[in-house]
Amino acid sequence: MMVGTAPFHLTYSTSVHPSERWTDVRAMLDRYVLPVRRRVSPGRRFGLGLRLSGRAAMDLEEPDTFAELRDWLAHHDVYVFTLDGSTYGRFQGQPVKTAAYRPDWLDEDRLRHTHRLASILAALLPSGCTGTINTVPGAFRARVRSRVDDAAIADRLLRQVAMLVELREKTDRQVSLALEPEPTFRLGTIGEAIEFFDRHLYSRGAIARLAALTGLDTREAANAVRRHLGVCLDACHVAVEFEEPATALRALDFAGVPVLKVQLGAAIRVRNLFDRQVRAALQPFVEDVRLHQVVARSPGRLRRYVDLPLALAAPALDADEWRIHAHVPIALEPSGPLGTTRHELTGLLASLRRTTGLRHFEVETHTWSTLPSHRAGSVVDGIVRELEWATAHLTDVAQSA
Repeated sequence: MMVGTAPFHLTYSTSVHPSERWTDVRAMLDRYVLPVRRRVSPGRRFGLGLRLSGRAAMDLEEPDTFAELRDWLAHHDVYVFTLDGSTYGRFQGQPVKTAAYRPDWLDEDRLRHTHRLASILAALLPSGCTGTINTVPGAFRARVRSRVDDAAIADRLLRQVAMLVELREKTDRQVSLALEPEPTFRLGTIGEAIEFFDRHLYSRGAIARLAALTGLDTREAANAVRRHLGVCLDACHVAVEFEEPATALRALDFAGVPVLKVQLGAAIRVRNLFDRQVRAALQPFVEDVRLHQVVARSPGRLRRYVDLPLALAAPALDADEWRIHAHVPIALEPSGPLGTTRHELTGLLASLRRTTGLRHFEVETHTWSTLPSHRAGSVVDGIVRELEWATAHLTDVAQSA
């Protein structure tokens, strides 16, 4: 949906709902998206952030299946402006951990999947609206063993840009790819993303490679990289890594790396690390389904754990705070022993008042029942609260810009 008179597109990510095949997606649209749409955007078009698994994207290559999706969107006055392309396989309800992100950008199948998503999005985009796809930030860090792997990731990204250039020429629709830095991945921080863009995607060799792939001259190729490739700034991920939002935005702007999409979320903050109540409250997050990466801050350093169980089992150190990757609700302050990084999110939104060009915003909340203060109501109720909170804060941003 549009926020006020500002050109902000705001939605929520349907990755919160299990949807592995088109039949799952179709059921999810009626069961969840439609009730949300009726409550938060009555009488107005509603923008949708659609998560498509690898299997669902392949299903939509069938003309009749794609027509069914397009007809549903038209009938309910819903438009798709962004896709969540980070996870390929199952993401809800079954053990996935790192497997959810495979194939990654070290695999050719990731390139095929992303091109499939881009073709779907280009065919769904309204006239005059650009599209974004957030994607896995390279690969899980343990899989990237050398500069050769970095070069392989970068080359696939450049080949994807070449495909997006061709897609724009054919369809007159612009689709851009947003790498989403996430803890324990090759691009785990905004700083690592900036370094990767500078060394591997903005270099003379990279521009020459794209020029050869597209037939563009070097100036046009350099512009194409910046038009079709940037970052998705996930407020939860930035907070987990103790990165200050305003500084991250300034650094990206200074480096010329476009922020194509912002995901509004909050992580868990823990300060009383040896309190039994705190440890008990963390137990629901010791699960088999998703990763909950942990960054522990000690004087002068950060220590990173791939998953919460590893952090809980580690020897006691001098950490004064943990940040835990779990997308918790943003509309309510939690009660009990666990805190959240909502303060960092409001800081990010305040920083946006000095930033131009950001258009795509997405609420990404996955954890609804593990914090006591958020157990009341349905998932739809929770999503509505999140979107209402985000709308109010983005309206403030628009009015002060």
